[in-house]
Amino acid sequence: MKRNKGQSLVEMALIMPLFLLLIMGLLQFSIILRSKLVLEHAVREGGRLAAVMALEADSDDKIKQTVINAAGTLDPILRKMDISVSPSELETGRMSGYPITVIVNYSLPLQIPVINSIINHCLLRSRVVMRIE
Repeated sequence: MKRNKGQSLVEMALIMPLFLLLIMGLLQFSIILRSKLVLEHAVREGGRLAAVMALEADSDDKIKQTVINAAGTLDPILRKMDISVSPSELETGRMSGYPITVIVNYSLPLQIPVINSIINHCLLRSRVVMRIE
């Protein structure tokens, strides 16, 4: 009769790194998905404000600040240079009934160590188009 005492230990040692990598990948994916949802919400809030305030003075700064405030749980914090409003206040084309677009490009650093060594960051982009009231 053969001795099988160490067989399960060897099998566990072979499978455990793959299992942990899978778990860490799922964890990182959930962090990315959460950040994407927060970003979508923030851009939608900025778009709603843009539809109402687009014709007022200094509206671009107010729109960008609204997006930053709505995305308050993102880490690192969203910056104004990551947000663009089109057409901008300086351009012609902002009239009632015309569309206004708010776009955010956000670079999310990956937090899981093994995955971080393969890919440094994930670029998330969110866009909303609304009609100016």
